[in-house]
Amino acid sequence: LGQCADGACSPNAASCDQLGFYSYNNINTCSIENTTFGLCGDQCLWSPDDCDNRTWTFPSDSCSCDQVLVGACKKKEEIFCAVSLDACDDETIWLSPFEVVSTTGIRCYLCHERPKGIYNPIPYDPVEKVHTEPTLGTMVIIGVVSGGGIGALMVIALFLYVRKRQARACNDDGQKII
Repeated sequence: LGQCADGACSPNAASCDQLGFYSYNNINTCSIENTTFGLCGDQCLWSPDDCDNRTWTFPSDSCSCDQVLVGACKKKEEIFCAVSLDACDDETIWLSPFEVVSTTGIRCYLCHERPKGIYNPIPYDPVEKVHTEPTLGTMVIIGVVSGGGIGALMVIALFLYVRKRQARACNDDGQKII
């Protein structure tokens, strides 16, 4: 991201065209929220380099990042959305935004939804956190095992109780005889 000579935040120098490109800035001055994008015919794009024979209009107040079509790098049958050819390596082929749509039916956008508030990037955590909820099958197994354990304890307790009563009855009978 950078700035045109008039101070407007721009995604790249090519977008400024006649306005003149002033400088690349840090994210504190120009962020995705206050960057203006261009219109190629009726489609918002990252750069005039992606615009075919249609009229390029920059800046366009109607183009927020969630409406900006971007291109993609293609490797075999896999598509990786990207803003420019610079994102592709030697093993991939660059597809312009219009080529992505026409050859794959996929639409790549700069962002998923219009950003709100202050830009606050989420720190990258390379460790994937996996949180699993118990499934119905797991809960059934736990219930059966728990119920079986309680049932087994009740049977053992009943067996011991009956055996103790029988032993007492034998002792009581034995004492009466003697």
